[in-house]
Amino acid sequence: MEIALAGCTLDSFEWGFSVNLAFSAGWEVRIEGRFGLRTPHAGVMVDPATYYGREIASPALAALVGRAVEAAEVSRSGLLAITFDRGPALTVGPDDEYESWTVAGPGGVKVICGPGGEVTSWPAG
Repeated sequence: MEIALAGCTLDSFEWGFSVNLAFSAGWEVRIEGRFGLRTPHAGVMVDPATYYGREIASPALAALVGRAVEAAEVSRSGLLAITFDRGPALTVGPDDEYESWTVAGPGGVKVICGPGGEVTSWPAG
């Protein structure tokens, strides 16, 4: 499933027990599970709940602010993949027990990866 983030830019991000990514055009991605971040210079796995990898991921995410999304897709297994211009990519896989990510967009669009990779979506209303 394609997510209509292509062409949007990452405006900001915020850490807590999850990572919230705010994109242009009213899109938001909330990551609650482990995620991978790959840049041309490094790759890291991050667990927001335990802060594992946060010290490496924070500067990498900061470098993505202002960059455009080339593609955003969800696989049948529940993997969310967001690719940015010039190569960086962010991937969030499913969790066995919890929601691992949520995408919310204009007009009430919502896509959620539930436990075990079950993806549920609601169109704009």
